[in-house]
Amino acid sequence: AAVYVHSNHLCVRAEHDDSTGTSIDALISDWKRLSYPLRAHSSEIAKFMNFLEMLPTHKKALIIGATPELRDAALLSGKNITCVDRDMKQMREWRTNMRLKYVDDSEEKLVECDWLKLRTHDELSSTKYDLILFDQAMNRLPVAHWDAFLDQLYELLSDDGYIVLKVMCKPPTNYFKNVSVDDIINDW
Repeated sequence: AAVYVHSNHLCVRAEHDDSTGTSIDALISDWKRLSYPLRAHSSEIAKFMNFLEMLPTHKKALIIGATPELRDAALLSGKNITCVDRDMKQMREWRTNMRLKYVDDSEEKLVECDWLKLRTHDELSSTKYDLILFDQAMNRLPVAHWDAFLDQLYELLSDDGYIVLKVMCKPPTNYFKNVSVDDIINDW
């Protein structure tokens, strides 16, 4: 499910199980063969794309991670992209899985930075972004770091900006007391 946040942040606490054991290099080389949930579903990307198109004046986008489909969606909707991840080489290699085959550094800015250190990166911390996008980036962080991570994103967000994210998690039993997880997914 995705959560839209307007000039505020929301953290859903849940336990995370990274039991896939899949390396990033294997994901890059096998991306086209993979399917949901390792890869964003086309219906999810369509929802991201629709949201981006609803905000034509929100041009400056920060993408956390290197998800090729999100990068395509942002470029196709006319956004100026900064993509941030821990490994510059991998961000460039992920381009091989983008629909837009001729993307280079002139079309998207790539910034190498640990996601938990965004506020200490000179270039990132001095910029406000209209949109911050990510697909399952939080799933790669320990739950104990989620609040700090979201606080950093909020600091990078422009006053009328949005954080658009997808987090897959299995909430603890009875976490959602008044609504079922199925209801949240169906509403999305």
